[in-house]
Amino acid sequence: MSDYKKLISNFLKQSRSTGIMDYVVKGSLLLYTILLFSVPLTMGRIPIPTPEQVIFLILTYAVFVGKGVGFLRDLAPLVILFFAYEAMRGVVVASDQRVITDYWSTSQSANGLEVNVNPKLVNVGDPLTINITAYDEGIKYADVVVRRNNSDIQTAFELKLSGGKASHAVSGADSARIFYAPGVYNITASARGYSEINGSSALGVTKNVHYVEPIQWERSIFGMIPSAYLQERFYGEGQVSAIDWIAIVTYCIHLPMPFLFASYIWFRDRELYKKYSATFLVLAYAGLITFLLYPASPPWLSGLAGYLQGVKKVYHEVSQTMNLIILPTLYYWINANEVAAVPSLHAAFPLLISIYSVKLWGRRGWLVFLYPLATAFSLVYLGEHYAVDALLGFLYVFAAMIFVDLIFRWERGKEKPKLKVKRKRS
Repeated sequence: MSDYKKLISNFLKQSRSTGIMDYVVKGSLLLYTILLFSVPLTMGRIPIPTPEQVIFLILTYAVFVGKGVGFLRDLAPLVILFFAYEAMRGVVVASDQRVITDYWSTSQSANGLEVNVNPKLVNVGDPLTINITAYDEGIKYADVVVRRNNSDIQTAFELKLSGGKASHAVSGADSARIFYAPGVYNITASARGYSEINGSSALGVTKNVHYVEPIQWERSIFGMIPSAYLQERFYGEGQVSAIDWIAIVTYCIHLPMPFLFASYIWFRDRELYKKYSATFLVLAYAGLITFLLYPASPPWLSGLAGYLQGVKKVYHEVSQTMNLIILPTLYYWINANEVAAVPSLHAAFPLLISIYSVKLWGRRGWLVFLYPLATAFSLVYLGEHYAVDALLGFLYVFAAMIFVDLIFRWERGKEKPKLKVKRKRS
C-alpha cells in the first residue's frame, strides 16, 4: 500500500468519535480546516497557508489517527522555537524597519515644485543629493527645510535655481549632522516670493543597512545583476506569464513546506525527524545571528531606494493579479524584517528538505532537488534575493548539517553502554 493510501486508510479507521468531547474536538478541527480554505475562495482569493495553519491542519489528522498528544509533544518545541526566531528576526533592526515602513507610507507631494532625493534610503552619514525642479522657470530661489518626523530640530538652507532646476549634494559629514539619527525626514521646499508654490519629499535614514555591497558582489561574480537580467527578459508589467506562476507558487510554498515535511517525517521516522528539526532550527538561528551582524537590503528595496536600476518587487504586482491572500495570522504580523536578506533562508530550507528527502526515500528523493533550484530562480527573478544570497543560504545548510551531526555524535558518545546482567540459575 502506498504512503498516501496508508495515510487515508488510517484517517478513515480512526474517524469515529467515541463521546461528546471527541465529537466537539474533531468537529472543531474539521470546521477550522474547511473555513481556512473555503472563506477566501468564496471571496475569489487563493489562500496561502502560514506555518501555524499548516501545523493545525496536520494536528487535525494526528488527532483523528489517535496521535494528537505525541504530535504536540514532539512538534511543539519546533514550532515555539521557530516563532521565537521569527519574533526576534522581526525586531533585530526594529528602528530601521520602522524607518522603511514609515518611508513607504509617507506620501510625496508636488505643488509647483518637485523635490527628489537620491538615494531615497540612506544610512546615517551617507552622502546624498537633493534635486528641485520648478514648473515656472522664473523661480530663482527656493527655501529648503529638513525636519525629522516627531522632532522640532530642523535644518534650513536656500538653493539657487537655474532654468528651473537646482541640485544640492550633501556630503557625508553634512549628512551626519543633518540626518543625525534613524528616522523619516521630510524635505520641503518653497519658492521664494511665491508662498503657494511648494513641494516636499521624504527620506528614510537607517543605520548599518547594507545597500551597496551585495550589488558589488553580484557584479564581481556574474558581471551583471541577475535579478535585473531576469526581470528584463521575462517580466511583463500588467500580465501574468507561466514563469510568473511558477515563481509565485514556488515562492509561496516556502511558508508551509518545512512544516509539512517535518510533520511527514514525524509520522514516518521519529529519529530522522529529530535530526531534521535540530538542523532546521540551527539553520534558522545561524541566519538570525547573520541578520544581526549584517542587515542587508534585498534587490527590490535597493531598486526602490535608488541604488539599483531595473529591479522591482514583482511579487506584489503578480500576486494581486492572481488574487493571492495571506490571512493575517501570527506569522504574518511578526515576519517583518525587510533587511534580512543575507543569507537567503528561503533558498536554504528547500535544500534542507531535498537532502532529507534522499535520506527518507533514497534515489527517488533526488527529484526533490528541483525544488531548491526552482526556489532560487524564483527568489532572484522576483527581486526578493540576490543570487549570492541564495548561494550563501546553500552553504549555511551544509554548515548546519555538519554542526548538528557533530552534536549528535557527541551525545551518542556520552551514552554509557548498558551492561548485560547474567541471571543466576536457581
